[in-house]
Amino acid sequence: MKIGDKGFSLKRLREITYFADNVNALLMGNKYRASSTLFILCLPFLVFTQNSQLDSLYRQLKTVSSADSVALVLMDLSDLLNYDSADRAVYYAREAVRLSDESGNDTLQVNAMNRLATLLMSYNNYDEVVPILNEALRISRHTRYEWGEAVTYNHLGLYYYYKSVADSASYYYIKSAAMYKQLDMPKKMAQVYNNVGAAFYKQSRYDSALKYFLASLEIKEQILPSGGRVANDKELTASLINVGAFYYKLENYPEAIRYLGRAAKLSEKTGNYNFYTMALSNLASTFNTIDKYDSAVYYHRKVGRMAEKMNNTKMYSRFYTGMANVYQKTGDYDSSAYYFTKSLDVHKKLGDINGLAIVEIDLSELYFKMQQYDSTLYYAQQALETAKMAGSLEMEKKAYSALAKVCSEKKDYKRAFEYQKQYTKLNDSINKMSSENLIVEMQTKYETEKKNTEIQKLKIENLQSETEKKLFRIFSLFLLLIALLLVVYIWQRRRMNRLLKEKNEELQKLNDTQNRLMSIISHDLKSPLSAFFTITTTLKNKWDQLDRGKMENYLSRMLNSSIALKLQLENMLNWAIGQKRGITVSKKQINLQIILLKVLMVLQEFASEKRITLRNDIPEDFELYTDGKLLGIVFNNLVSNAIKFSDPDSEVVISAKKENGKSYIFVKDSGAGMSREQAENLFTEDNIASKHENRGTGLGLIVVRDIIRSIGGKISVESEPGKGAIFIIELGE
Repeated sequence: MKIGDKGFSLKRLREITYFADNVNALLMGNKYRASSTLFILCLPFLVFTQNSQLDSLYRQLKTVSSADSVALVLMDLSDLLNYDSADRAVYYAREAVRLSDESGNDTLQVNAMNRLATLLMSYNNYDEVVPILNEALRISRHTRYEWGEAVTYNHLGLYYYYKSVADSASYYYIKSAAMYKQLDMPKKMAQVYNNVGAAFYKQSRYDSALKYFLASLEIKEQILPSGGRVANDKELTASLINVGAFYYKLENYPEAIRYLGRAAKLSEKTGNYNFYTMALSNLASTFNTIDKYDSAVYYHRKVGRMAEKMNNTKMYSRFYTGMANVYQKTGDYDSSAYYFTKSLDVHKKLGDINGLAIVEIDLSELYFKMQQYDSTLYYAQQALETAKMAGSLEMEKKAYSALAKVCSEKKDYKRAFEYQKQYTKLNDSINKMSSENLIVEMQTKYETEKKNTEIQKLKIENLQSETEKKLFRIFSLFLLLIALLLVVYIWQRRRMNRLLKEKNEELQKLNDTQNRLMSIISHDLKSPLSAFFTITTTLKNKWDQLDRGKMENYLSRMLNSSIALKLQLENMLNWAIGQKRGITVSKKQINLQIILLKVLMVLQEFASEKRITLRNDIPEDFELYTDGKLLGIVFNNLVSNAIKFSDPDSEVVISAKKENGKSYIFVKDSGAGMSREQAENLFTEDNIASKHENRGTGLGLIVVRDIIRSIGGKISVESEPGKGAIFIIELGE
């Protein structure tokens, strides 16, 4: 029976397509959510089970006669019972598979097998999933049931996603999306794009993940406009929730709140109450993370009211777990224990042993913080038993760890040692299983690709008879392609020649600048070196003839010459390093005045020679997050220049302020100033090689410019002839 055949109901074929990542698993993955992540999947399902619907289906079951009709009713029953009775839901799905197999209805059998596989995964029963889905894939290919093949690929992706083999998950999701695209089913394609984003997210490929999440959202906004014009906006809501969760992971909390807020409004307006409470829970978790606890409690309580209104057990579990986490973070451990206990009761009622183990672990950790070690021991032991029942090795490992910790605190070191041994043994076993799973996954990939190759081979054989008819057209296209390639080659050749000419001109200009620079630097170094040589020669030859005053004068001149020489050499070194491999920045919190004082201590003697006062107006508590070493080089150059260009008996003032979220540093001298044209060209390469008598090459200012840029700032100068100059550094917070 195919889609469109009499008796076939698309509504009844409840193909469950899972979306993206577990939204709250993304949101709760922080230090305050050690283990009890709310297991919320973005998938279309009934918000709650209505007794009238169940009664109606049971009545149908008594009246229908054909195996196909019974199988369809059983699939509907498994759908309705999914969130209330796991055993019955799985039983009805198995019966649907058996009946469709007996009737020979391949299409119905594929859909029933996919339904059964999703139920098994939702209850953490993975052992049968791959064989079931591989058989569904085989039947789909054999009968050319492309829609079923696309669905099965998607569920294989979901299986590997749950098993944390993210690269295989993305592989199957992409195959599913490609088939939906071929079938011109944008809605399904958007759903699977969401899944691809989740798989890439798990591989830490965040750019690719965001790309697919947003692509999914874009398609859904086009085909599912909001405003009540479309009955089913669940897919759009799911994407909004997942994009919000992704921005949460990137710590872009305003964007996370914006998307989750949109999801809450849309789902409330369209009556998608499960997604509505999901969005509210995620909003609450976001506010909890940014320490807005009142808002977190507000949204969690809205979930609680909705759970009461709908009498929905799973909604209650979100509410209780969310409240427990808020109170745990705020230090109200008694309230946290109360809500975790309520959550425990809900999971028992649901028969969700995996969720039960998670909450028991949370309670053991909470009581450990409260130093109530008997309660800690009790819940850790309960968690161990439950984890073994659930077959959850990860939960079992956490239980052993908790037991080892609490026994150690109770000074029962023998038991602590035994539990730690069990933890280590289980951890090694899990790692070994991961390696074995990888081998199985690679084998599965190989077999799948092998089957695909065989299918392609059959297609090629079927098309071989038509190939000869197309040879002439292919040959013509080949000639056209050769002609186009020739045109492109000629164009590329000319383009490369032009670029090469431009690069040669730039290189020549750079060589000319460097030649001029070396010439002027050698001239500038000659003066301090000559002075240094003259002074040291005089001191050597006449040291016994000099009185104390002259000796101090010579030593002062020697110090100033060495400072000038040191500054020139440091600027040359910093410029050369920056030109070769760029400036390395290492930011941390610094006190600006401490950095400046180190520079002023070195330059004080240099300033004293001209009787210049160095005035430090920077507040003692002025702090910045930047590279202090690089900022010291900047101060060294700017203050040295200020001393050099200032008139005798004047002052150089260094000050700073914070304004509008930015920091400003000012270095003001009392020199001759400069024209507007000189100020505009002061930080350009052309200024390096322009001689200013004996006042340096301008290389220091280029070094300053490059450093300020590298730490994310700007530098400018304000000056007029005869009025000195003010150098202004602007840095972001």
